[in-house]
Amino acid sequence: MSTSVIKQFHPLLQAWFSQSFGQPTDVQRQSWEAIAAGKHTLIAAPTGSGKTLAALLPCVHASLSKAERHGSSRQGVETLYITPLKALNNDIQHHVIGFGEQLAAAAEKLDLPWPGYRSAVRTGDTTPAQRRAMLKNPPQLLITTPESLFILLTSDQGRGILRFVKQVIIDEIHDLAGDKRGSHLSLSLERLAALTGRRIQRIGVSATQKPLSAVAAFLGGWMDPESAEAAGINKEIHKGILNGEETARSHSLGFIPRPVHIVESAMDKRLDVILCMPQLAGIQTSREAVWGPLLKTMFSLMEGRRSVLVFVNSRRLCERLVLRINDFAGMDMARSHHGSMSKELRLEAEARLKSGDLRCLVATSSLELGIDVGHIDLVIQIDSPLSAASGIQRIGRAGHAVGDISTGVIVTRYRGALPEAAVLGKCIAERDIDPIVIPQRPIDVLSQQTIAIAGSAESPMNVADLHRLVAGSDSYRELDRVMLEEMLNVLAGFYPFSRPILDWNRESGEITKRGNTAIAALRGAGTIPQSSQYPVHHIDSRTHLGELDEEFVLESRVGDVFLLGTNSWMIRQIDKDRVYVSESANSFSEIPFWRNEGPGRSFRLGKQIGLFMETLSGLLRLDSSPDRERGAHWSQLAELSKLVPDEAARNETNDFLRGQYGMDDGSATELMSYVASQHAVSELPTAKRIVVEHYRDMMNQTHVVVLNHFGRRINRTWLLALQRQFELLLPYTLYGNAKDNGIEFVLPEWDVSWLRVFREVMPGNVEQLLMDGMTGSPLLAIAFRRIAETGLLLARSFTRTPMWQMRLRSEELLRESLPYADKFPFLAEAMRECLHDYLDIDGLREVLASIQDGSMTLVIRETAYPSPMATQFLADYVNMKVYEGDGLNLETQASLLAISRELASTLFGPDAVKGVLTWGAIQEEKHRLQNPAYVPGSAVGLLELLKQRGESSVEELSIIAGPQTPEWVTELSRQGAIASMTSSKGIQRWYCAEERDMYESLAEKPEAAAFVLNRYVDGILSFSPDALAERFPVLTPEQAEQWIQHSSKHGRIVPTPFQTDGDEESWSSSRIVERLVKNSLREARSQIQPVNPWRWCGMLAERQLVGQGAVAGNSQSIVETLRKLQGLYMPVSHWESLIFPARIPNYRKEELDMLCSAGELIWLGGKGEGRKEGKVAFFLSDQAGLYTPIVERASRSESSHPELLELLKTGGAAFLTGLSRNYGKPPSETLSDLLELVWEGHASNDQFAPLRVRKGKSGDFAQGGSGFGRWYWTGSLAAPAPGHMPQTTEVGAPGAQRAKELAESALGWLHQLLEGYGIITKELVHAVSPFSWDDMLPLLGKLEEWGTVVRGRFIEGQSGMQFAPPGVASRLDETEQAVGDLTVLSALDPANPFGLMMDWPDTPGIACARKTGSYLVVGGGKWRFWIENNGKRIYNMDVNHAIGKDDTRQLRKVFNTILHTQRLTKIVIEKWNNKAVAETEAADMLQAIGAERDGKSFVLWMSRLQGKA
Repeated sequence: MSTSVIKQFHPLLQAWFSQSFGQPTDVQRQSWEAIAAGKHTLIAAPTGSGKTLAALLPCVHASLSKAERHGSSRQGVETLYITPLKALNNDIQHHVIGFGEQLAAAAEKLDLPWPGYRSAVRTGDTTPAQRRAMLKNPPQLLITTPESLFILLTSDQGRGILRFVKQVIIDEIHDLAGDKRGSHLSLSLERLAALTGRRIQRIGVSATQKPLSAVAAFLGGWMDPESAEAAGINKEIHKGILNGEETARSHSLGFIPRPVHIVESAMDKRLDVILCMPQLAGIQTSREAVWGPLLKTMFSLMEGRRSVLVFVNSRRLCERLVLRINDFAGMDMARSHHGSMSKELRLEAEARLKSGDLRCLVATSSLELGIDVGHIDLVIQIDSPLSAASGIQRIGRAGHAVGDISTGVIVTRYRGALPEAAVLGKCIAERDIDPIVIPQRPIDVLSQQTIAIAGSAESPMNVADLHRLVAGSDSYRELDRVMLEEMLNVLAGFYPFSRPILDWNRESGEITKRGNTAIAALRGAGTIPQSSQYPVHHIDSRTHLGELDEEFVLESRVGDVFLLGTNSWMIRQIDKDRVYVSESANSFSEIPFWRNEGPGRSFRLGKQIGLFMETLSGLLRLDSSPDRERGAHWSQLAELSKLVPDEAARNETNDFLRGQYGMDDGSATELMSYVASQHAVSELPTAKRIVVEHYRDMMNQTHVVVLNHFGRRINRTWLLALQRQFELLLPYTLYGNAKDNGIEFVLPEWDVSWLRVFREVMPGNVEQLLMDGMTGSPLLAIAFRRIAETGLLLARSFTRTPMWQMRLRSEELLRESLPYADKFPFLAEAMRECLHDYLDIDGLREVLASIQDGSMTLVIRETAYPSPMATQFLADYVNMKVYEGDGLNLETQASLLAISRELASTLFGPDAVKGVLTWGAIQEEKHRLQNPAYVPGSAVGLLELLKQRGESSVEELSIIAGPQTPEWVTELSRQGAIASMTSSKGIQRWYCAEERDMYESLAEKPEAAAFVLNRYVDGILSFSPDALAERFPVLTPEQAEQWIQHSSKHGRIVPTPFQTDGDEESWSSSRIVERLVKNSLREARSQIQPVNPWRWCGMLAERQLVGQGAVAGNSQSIVETLRKLQGLYMPVSHWESLIFPARIPNYRKEELDMLCSAGELIWLGGKGEGRKEGKVAFFLSDQAGLYTPIVERASRSESSHPELLELLKTGGAAFLTGLSRNYGKPPSETLSDLLELVWEGHASNDQFAPLRVRKGKSGDFAQGGSGFGRWYWTGSLAAPAPGHMPQTTEVGAPGAQRAKELAESALGWLHQLLEGYGIITKELVHAVSPFSWDDMLPLLGKLEEWGTVVRGRFIEGQSGMQFAPPGVASRLDETEQAVGDLTVLSALDPANPFGLMMDWPDTPGIACARKTGSYLVVGGGKWRFWIENNGKRIYNMDVNHAIGKDDTRQLRKVFNTILHTQRLTKIVIEKWNNKAVAETEAADMLQAIGAERDGKSFVLWMSRLQGKA
């Protein structure tokens, strides 16, 4: 057979092949025979079987034969070779060039004519010059990717060279068939066939594909019966039959599958897979202890090997491992290879390995597919390869030649990964892979291809023809006409919020392109989501070096050093779309991170692992009785001989693992210990058993861990359903974490009855739970964004678009599409993807059904400590807390942004937005609405205008379109393109006829009301309920009011912010108000002029009532003072020695105690680490939103006196004597312990007096009796009402109530900071607020959107972001004019921003600091004096201001203030500007105000100063 097959080729090919390879392999013989017969052919053969030549050689033969018959002139490409990777394209091109050179040499040697055989690569890396060359002189073979093929089909010149294609080869077809990229390619193949007008032979190649029938159907696609009959294909024979395999498949248009011949190689390429694990000794306490054993194992495996390929599962580990290998070897023996490196660096690494110059290459999946890197002796896989198909591809790189054995070693770094690695190792050796599932009807892919088809069409296309074209793809065999037309509705701009990308005449069915159609398709080619990565370029040569993750770049700064491609690079410049670097000698480089969570373990693999664990349990003869004795902690049972005393069972299991699973003794022992220790302390999860463990940690939180092997998708699905079910039971959403091996929940309190939730999630209600849980979730938002991006609903560009911009656009589109969910196919597709792709609802239903019918048991175990399998979750939880600290998690931050305008207006006042709106911005918006950018120039253009603006009268249209409007309206009416409606005042308005259903059902259908009325309010500055009812008489006044209330509730409209008092009720579109605010803020920012910090200091003193005096009684003055200073922690002694006296003349301590005991004020204590004196903050008792986060945080911390704290918790408020009696300690010791609880934040008192006693003399402790108020637990301030569960939790995202509380608290803090300081800075938030700047910044952005605050640079010398209410700049200016007197501020006073929120100014020779006895004196927007040691040293800080007579009166007040607030009898002044005061110009001034000279000093007595006053 081989002779006859090879002889069918061109003589030159026969000679070259026989000389180079001898006899063809089995797969080559079968493939050549099928391809020669013109059959579509799917080739399934192992790596190293010659399958590339099996597919390519017949195509080369066809080209050579054609050239021999018709000469060497070519019109276009004859063979397309498509691969998933650009790197694989380059590798194929390298081989083809080599073949060509060998063929040319053979032709010369045999004296045969050689017409030449040209090939070229067309990818995103192809230069413009190369593209022009291939268009001018097309190659016979074009090697490309699916995305580049799409671009060629969409461009005029590209289609020109593709018209003559006869064969298409799809290499590594398994990598494409199972996802949207394959669906995209299948539509491109249908377009290519339509372009050529003839049958194109399709050839697919892969080593890992299952089931072959499904991949064959994907490759061949479908054809209509007429075409089948014309091709001589018997419809009945081929109906439902594919290459002899029965398939239960149908087609929406009655098409039949194109016959595909499957070639399955008889050659059995051997894969030897070994599993080992580094031997770790004890607990690893350093990085070296972790890395050392791994490196020793790797170097032992590499010993004697010339070339080794190491695969890892992440780019970060790739870079880290290369660094460690080279460091361990002491030389450059390894290089990295991953997708974030530039093509040049990857090619260099491949070439060095192939030439023998490089011994080891560490790669991710970038080298998984058939790139030739020469002979590889050994493949090492670090950890699980995640799937059998991936493992076969990776280990198949070793022994790549025909007949070689591929040897691979899986090295697991921890024993929890051993079960999966063992099962996968066996699957790899047996070539047992997961089945490929062909995606069905992905609407985003169809949308993109439809736009490309319309954009490249030379004439209009009918919907029916489009349907027949796309239905040839196996991914769209079930596509119905309704779904197709719903998609066209969106693309044609039927919905006001969707931009039209093509035109569709619903009457004739014709689809035509618009001006933006083709460019939209070219910009958005492919299904790979737009990368958020930043390109990295060398700053001098501009060479592209690779990519960095957007998040990593945003966290980096110029000067940072990172590792990429084994080299260290220093960041020199960060632009908006790229990073420039230079070489760095710094060996301490940061290793970048790239965000990319894989899909996790498949359900099928999970079930295999469960069966494997069941087998091991039987082999080890583990006791399965439920009441057996269990150990407390598995670490106490670490030795295998103790866990499994039966030596025969141990030996039998060891032999089983070595023989069946390729494990060495060390890994087999570790696996047996792992399984046995899990069984010893808890229960072993298997294919028929799920284990639910619950235990308490040191923080008294309950961890509930659901152990199974089902994989991350199943567990993520179950987690979401369980969380939703728990929400019905608990007032908050608990922390949850889903992994391949199970789920973990963490709860602050626990009741074992809550475990019923696991049985309340059932097959019948799980879908509804998931739908409820997904609505508004990040999961749906992410899925919708990717679909909208691929479907070109979100405009793409050729340059990088920041991910945050894409998110914002997508979120707006998602919000707008929700009312039309039933008819908006992109939203339906997002929901489907969430349920079936990101999640696995079908798999979960299977699990839940098994639990329900009893075929799977749910075992619940309470343990003292986490079992071995549960410890992985504990590590994740600890890492989350370590890296997030006290900050809020992402979901909680998102909930903060759910604040409403109503909540903001409650705090900041309903007129807050009015304060920012400017007349100019209002007039600008009015002009924009009345004069749109688009002015029609024809009747078609007028129809476009009507689509944009909605119902309009001829008069309204004429203002925009001009005098021809009536004529165009008549023409459009005659054509039936527009229809009319009449208002209650008799005004006729026209609208697009295609919207008739929406207008006629306006009063009945919510989606119709959203469609018509949203567009109306978006086109008018404001409207009243009466105007709405008049314009749309189909609405009753009640219906109009209902729609207004509904739209207001959902934030679509807001009360008109610029209406004046007395006006009728008026509403405006929230979009219009946002634009008004945005433009007003822009105008406000342009007017902001930064002021010097002294002017701000003066304003702070005024805002915080420094020197303002009592406005009412003494107690009311205290309340007003603390209203400005709530939440500010100051040392205890400062409140009554500095802060109150500076604001309240004749301050009396009794008034403060009275306010505390009356419940009007509360105080909370705290003490920073290493500080001697505690600090206290005051709050008004009705401001729970301010102090609740503080007491909640304290309640989560440990106490040094838990017994005393428990007394406060259980016994309620108590006097010291009662507490002392119950505590069993004397009152003095009890008081001391209570004060320690105060500084921990756990305790407080309803008087301030105990804190004064504590700082008094030791003898005062005897007075610490019941007269000093009642002590109480601060946690009671945030406790829920009796009978209700706590509303707070340390972990997880909040529920609806918790989200509201957080929003109120955070907003309250922002309001408090603005009240006290006028301007908010990062430093202020850090110094005072319990929320972080990262938490507050998005909230401030939201307030800025509403015009409540404006960002700008208000204070000189401060580079960070600053926020203030509108108009604060003018008030700062007013402060300068208003301040005539000098203001005295203690350096420790909170009104002094220096040392608290900003650095002290540079003052040579003066050591300024926040210290006792130091004062700032400011006035007229300037720093006038600095006073130290209660007046002993005074500095005139205004060098341009000489002391004169005008200063005498003001300085008298300055000294008088210091004497009174500090209760001094005298001030001794020794130095003035670092000179003896008697020798300076200040001497006369001091004498004038009554100071006495004492040598070189002056003494100023209180009595003399008052006498002079």
